[in-house]
This record gives sequence, structure tokens and C-alpha cells, in this order.
Amino acid sequence: MAIYGLVDCNNFYASCEKIFRPDLANTPIVVLSNNDGCVVARSSEVKKLGIPAGIPYFKVKHQLESIGVKIFSSNYTFYGDISNRVMSVLREYTGEIEIYSIDEAFIDLTTTPKPENLGKLLHSKISQGVGVPVSIGIASSKTLAKVATDVAKKNPQYGGVYSMLDKNSVNNILKDFPVSKIWGVGPQTTKFLNNHSIFTALEFINCEDDWIRKNLKILGLKTVWELRGRDCITMETSPKNKKSILSSRSFGQPVTSQKQLQQAISSYIAIACKKLRSQKSVANYLHVFVRTNKHKKHELQQHSSQLIRLQTASNYTPDLTKASQEAVTKLFQPGYKYKKAGVVLTGLHPENQVQENLFIPSEKTPKQNKAIAVLDRMNNRFGRNKITLASSGIKPKWIMRCELRSNQYTTNWQEIPNIKI
Repeated sequence: MAIYGLVDCNNFYASCEKIFRPDLANTPIVVLSNNDGCVVARSSEVKKLGIPAGIPYFKVKHQLESIGVKIFSSNYTFYGDISNRVMSVLREYTGEIEIYSIDEAFIDLTTTPKPENLGKLLHSKISQGVGVPVSIGIASSKTLAKVATDVAKKNPQYGGVYSMLDKNSVNNILKDFPVSKIWGVGPQTTKFLNNHSIFTALEFINCEDDWIRKNLKILGLKTVWELRGRDCITMETSPKNKKSILSSRSFGQPVTSQKQLQQAISSYIAIACKKLRSQKSVANYLHVFVRTNKHKKHELQQHSSQLIRLQTASNYTPDLTKASQEAVTKLFQPGYKYKKAGVVLTGLHPENQVQENLFIPSEKTPKQNKAIAVLDRMNNRFGRNKITLASSGIKPKWIMRCELRSNQYTTNWQEIPNIKI
């Protein structure tokens, strides 16, 4: 029988902010999205206050300040490093690991003699060694492990680790577990099941297989099998290459000049191309789009885009930057206040399968390959955008707002904490 564990970091972004701030141990915390727009993460204290995720910050700013909530801008570089540390602990003590998201990972415990004991050890190592609290669910399928993790998170008496390897334990939990919270069951499926008087996971798994297959297809049937303890969703230890790559941001202040818009698009191209090279792919198509603020009805509105087919598939930043600048020239209109822009790379395939253009020889040389490789290594070592193309500008005014960002405690030499003895 297969045995899976799911390790889930509790209130991850908010928990990261508390690692180097012991004075905030019991303080309610909120983390905002890019440009300090919306609430994207809340500590457990804020959740109890009823502040919903996704609500625009300006709507709750005064309420949060009045009750002493500490506000932070997103600090994704810091969060990413803490996530890597959590995953490193898992790799040290387990075999196969599937990183499901920045704060979740499945681990294979099939050959582990005492899975619960290992779960408790991991809980202790991560909580003490990294500094973020985690919940760990153990079960015979990945879907049940998700359920077990939810139980571990909401019931402190289990010490952060809950096992559903016992059949009685499975039925006791599923009889009160709403179908809306089952992994892979979306709002429309929930509505459909509720209309057929199916409200809990136990009621769901008691349905006939033929009825499930007829109404919810094979994916619905696999979900039911998983809830019954049958292993249907295998581990994916190697991340799949993306079929498209998006790089987009909202501006910290409206952009009204073509030069600024070209700088922004150039910086987004650099980010997208780096991701493209990291998975050893090239792109055939470049999609450039610009947006004004749709909420300001009194201003001129424009939601436009340009799709460019590259003469030769590429992941070379200067090539795509040149193409994007030409697209911005066509898209930009004087008098408009642009709120957001971005690029999408599509038509991706492996870089070793590039079809050269018979009539237009490739301009990319071995020296260019080496140069872009050095650029990537330098930025990986010293931080994003330490070396950029001149077309991205220097200290641009359009850059995202992050006025409430905490220090990058583990990735920036200038922001490493000082310890006084």
C-alpha cells in the first residue's frame, strides 16, 4: 500500500514575517499583493477577525490599523528562500518529494517503518530549524493526505501531525468533511453534488461508480477512489515544463510615456526569458499587452495587445526585447494612463529542437550564449536584475510599490539581521 505525507506550511507568508521578528509572535499580520493592492495572506489572528483574503487593502486599511494589525508588502524573494529551506529539510529525511506549491509538498512514506514518527520529526525539525509552523497529513492517497493535513491544522491536540491510515479514522473524518473542501472539487461540482443531496465526503464516496463516471467523468471517479484510499494520483518528482510563460505587473504609478512603457516591457521580457532558459526552452510567439485602469471610467481606456511570431524560436533576451519594443511602439497612445502591462511567451519547445529559418540565418553566436549564461549566473548569485539591459531603465518611476516590505533577511547582505550580545 502506498503511503503519502503532505507537508503544509501554516499561513506561510505571515509566518515568514515572524521568523526574524519575535516581537510579533502574537501580533496579527497581513501581507499585501503586488503594489500593496489586496490582502493575500493573513495570520491566524487576522482570520479570526473575519478579514477575507483578496479584499482590496484600501477598504480595510483603517480597520486593520485601528485593531493593531501589522501590515507588510509582499517579499517574494524572502518567502522563496524560506520555502527552499523547508524543502531541504524534507529531502534530508525522506525519499521522493513533489513540491506542489511554495508552501506545500508531498512526500513518499511508503517504505518508512513508522510514518507518524517521521511526521513528528519533520514537524519538529521545520518548526525549530526553519522557523515556520507546519501541518502534516499522512494517508494512503494524496487526496486523503490533503484531508488529513486540514485536520492536523485545525486541531491543536494532534500536535501538527494527523494520520488517516486507519479505516475507522477515515470514515470518522469524511462524515463531517464538506465536499467543497475536497482537493479537485470546484464550485460547479460542489453545486452539482449539493443539488443531489451530497454534502459530505462520506456521502460522496458512497455513490455508485457508474453514476460518478456518468456525471463527473473519470476525474471525478478518481477523486472518489482516492477518498476510498486507492492510490490514483502518483508523485510528480520532476516539475513539468510550462507551456506558456507570463510576466506582468501593475505599475506603482500610471505610465504616460512610451519610453517608460518600453522600459517596463523590457524588464518583463528579461524575467520571462530567464524562466524560459531555466527550463531549456525557446519561444515561437511573443504576446505584448497593455492596460489602463478600468476602474477609472472618466479616463481614456485601452486594453490592447500585439502578437508577434519570431522569425526563429529564441530564448535570447535581446532578440525578444527588440521585438517587444516594436510592439510597444504600435500599442502606445499619447494621453492614456497605463496601469498594467505584460508579456506572454507561447509556442514553447526544447531549445535543442529549433527549426532554423532557411532564408534568415540565426544571429545568435556562441559568444552570445556564453554572455547570457554569465548574466543569469550573476543575477542568481547577487539578486534579480543586478545586471540588466539598458532598455529596462535605471530606478524607473513605474516600479511596483512595496513601501511596507520587510528586510530580505536571508538573501541580501545589507539586510541580514544584526545580533547584539
